[in-house]
Amino acid sequence: MDEKDNSTNVIDKSEYFSKVQEAIKTRDKFLEEHPELKGFQREIEKELRKAVSWKNKAAVLKTMMDEQMWKLKKELMKIQEITYKLNPVKGEGE
Repeated sequence: MDEKDNSTNVIDKSEYFSKVQEAIKTRDKFLEEHPELKGFQREIEKELRKAVSWKNKAAVLKTMMDEQMWKLKKELMKIQEITYKLNPVKGEGE
């Protein structure tokens, strides 16, 4: 039986917590640069506290991202409508 070396896929607890702390610092710096997103971050944290497993947390994040994408799509459609009104495309034969 061929044994594979899985040691590259495993990190120790101190390295894990170090990476988590680094990610939190990066997030906090990003939020300082974009304070308009702090409310959304609080909403994310609130929803993630309710999720029990990592699978549930991933599903929560996907749902929240989908909702934000839908909001952005609706805003883009409004912008497209305004743009069309400012510069309508002429149909053939006109």
